[in-house]
Amino acid sequence: MSRCRQAQLALSHLRKNETLAQLSAALGVSETRAWSYVDETVRRPRRLGSQDGNRP
Repeated sequence: MSRCRQAQLALSHLRKNETLAQLSAALGVSETRAWSYVDETVRRPRRLGSQDGNRP
């Protein structure tokens, strides 16, 4: 699954306040994998911001 698609699904999960069980069922992946998609989506913008010299 592309990073863009992972991010879209993770953001949808956060917006809808779905459980990881619901997200993993929708994606057909384990809850651990679903969590990694959410975690990566949330962490990536923070890392990019800190590279610009901005503190999150």
